[in-house]
Amino acid sequence: MHLAEGGRKSSPPQPGAHRQLHCIFDGFLLSRVHCNSFHTNTNRYDTFLDLSLEVHQSVTVPEALPCFTTLVLDSDNKFECSKCEKKTCATKILTLHSTPRVFQLHLKRFGILEGGGNTKIGHHVTLPELANVDPFTSPGDQHSETPLDYALYEVIVHFGASIWMGHYVAYVKGSVWQMVQDG
Repeated sequence: MHLAEGGRKSSPPQPGAHRQLHCIFDGFLLSRVHCNSFHTNTNRYDTFLDLSLEVHQSVTVPEALPCFTTLVLDSDNKFECSKCEKKTCATKILTLHSTPRVFQLHLKRFGILEGGGNTKIGHHVTLPELANVDPFTSPGDQHSETPLDYALYEVIVHFGASIWMGHYVAYVKGSVWQMVQDG
């Protein structure tokens, strides 16, 4: 994609070269943290190019999305509230404030073991051919005019015993699903 936008392999991108890519893949997240002590909200907006979903307890992408969007901040991860002037328990809710034209999802297929080290999450995760993200958007009409139903076009899969070895395979939707292998 970088080369298609006029970049060369050995040169850095030109100013504005990634503008078209960002028009396609950019979205905005609204991060709203609700302080449980003072019942105040703190809002922050961040851009994203993809969402990384935890799948260690989920068997479908629609099940993984709510885990991404709602977090409880407590214990070592407390929120520092400007009203309370101390660290307090809070709830963080992420919503899609603006949706991209092409929505990229990254499924976190590796986890950290309690004693250290990494493990591969090997259970099957079902990917619907059509996913509606409307339940995960900000209230009101803040999201873009892009339809909120996203069609699945490509999946990249890692085969291997660990994160240090294996093989990646891409499945691409054309007139039929095709397997593309590299290496």
